[in-house]
Amino acid sequence: MKPKKNNFLLTCSVVITSIGLLIFIWFCARGYLYEQFIIPTGVISLEKSSQFGDFIGGCCGALFALVGVLLLFETLKLQRTEIAESRYVFKLQQFDNMFFNLLSLYNSIISSMQGKSFFTQKQQSIYNNFNQNGGRKVAKKAYLSFYAENEPNIAQYFRVLYQIFRLISHSGLNEEDKVKYAKIARAQLSKDEVFFLYYNANTIYGSKFREYINEFNITKHLSILDKLEFKKYCRQLTDIENHLLHVAFFEIRKGLKECIKQNKEWYKTFLQGAVAVKCTKTNASKIKFIVIKTSKEVPDDIQQGLGFNEFNTEQFTALFYDFLIDTLLYSNFFIKNDKNLIITQNTTSVDAKTTITYNIENRGNKDIEII
Repeated sequence: MKPKKNNFLLTCSVVITSIGLLIFIWFCARGYLYEQFIIPTGVISLEKSSQFGDFIGGCCGALFALVGVLLLFETLKLQRTEIAESRYVFKLQQFDNMFFNLLSLYNSIISSMQGKSFFTQKQQSIYNNFNQNGGRKVAKKAYLSFYAENEPNIAQYFRVLYQIFRLISHSGLNEEDKVKYAKIARAQLSKDEVFFLYYNANTIYGSKFREYINEFNITKHLSILDKLEFKKYCRQLTDIENHLLHVAFFEIRKGLKECIKQNKEWYKTFLQGAVAVKCTKTNASKIKFIVIKTSKEVPDDIQQGLGFNEFNTEQFTALFYDFLIDTLLYSNFFIKNDKNLIITQNTTSVDAKTTITYNIENRGNKDIEII
């Protein structure tokens, strides 16, 4: 814990000391040059010297005494800061021990489940068997089937993971240290673990975990295209296109966040201008999100957004609608925004350019939020 720098008392002490020294020097010079009660080689006037001493003692002495009081206050403040730092270091050491003990327990559970490959195999199995036209309810049902089959191991796994992030949240550490430990914990999770964590939080089994998933943005790197309900958009994409669309949507999400939190207009093009995205915040509860798609020829170069060109207008419109719904509602489990958030859309086509306008509004007159 770094103390706040505040040199006000020290600055005052220096200024007052300087004033006292200037007064002393000025009276010495006056006594030597004009009043002549300071005579290095002659007889010193006791009367004038005593008057000089009374003045110095009454004026400069009072100033120097005030400096002493100020420095005493500064010393006491530094002592309090040092005590607070010592207590914080002790708290940090205690937290550190508990945190890494829980991480050790987490790794032990992973080992007992045949390693992280357990999640990879299960995720691939669920994904491959999932009906590509299935929605969120079907995805939730698929996860619940997985949970029922693997409850003994998976329930303990999620309980320990929950305790890790709960410990960080309620640790009493400053935000900088909380973020540091949350990143350490989040770095332990594979992409497939995050997949299951997301769907678990969408059920009653993971309802308490939602708070910490939002607080530490644990599902930050879960691509929307990896979610079961988005499988219908992936059937015509190659692995490279899938990845490049993930990168593009990650950038768009950052832009949407910038627009909402910083009240700034955000604009970006993809595929050499074939696709453009613009986000404008009308007010705290309204956002206009515009996507423009042209029929411009797109080279097969590896570039951000490659894959957008594989969708027809209807698919393209539905993809961005689902992206907005997922980002603003489902990914934060309706905690940041509620069901009063409505998204309407309007599509216009002129020549070879299609413009899709999504009007996002919180009809409860609450601010639109994003993780």
